[in-house]
Amino acid sequence: MRRTDIDVLRILLCGAIILVHALAIFAFEPHYHLKSSVPSPTASLLFDVLRAAAISSWFILAGWSAVVALRTRSSGRFAKERVLRLLVPLIFGIVIFGSMIKYIELYDGRDMAFMVCAKRNGCRASCNSTGRSAISISFRVT
Repeated sequence: MRRTDIDVLRILLCGAIILVHALAIFAFEPHYHLKSSVPSPTASLLFDVLRAAAISSWFILAGWSAVVALRTRSSGRFAKERVLRLLVPLIFGIVIFGSMIKYIELYDGRDMAFMVCAKRNGCRASCNSTGRSAISISFRVT
């Protein structure tokens, strides 16, 4: 039996996740694909509150849904259904949206993949006066 109240909750949480990503552009959070040159304190507060509430609620709902789904099907069938329902859209999203996101990052001068890799290898990412990323290299002696 379909639970319409759970469906409404899923729709609201999807809207909240979309809003979190939109607010991340204007929040003080430095690590996002596209950033506004003037961060907003209101957007930062809403971003932090919604990120904590929506993402944790989404995981609680996913866990509850998995328990309910496992009551009516075997674990093998459940795993097969999840792979088809999640892996196929994930691959599609990576192929279609990944290239668009990388283009936006590079156009804005924010190569996020390099910044993450550089941090792991001892480089530090910083922001200069123009708001563009600058990389300063420091070596750790171990």
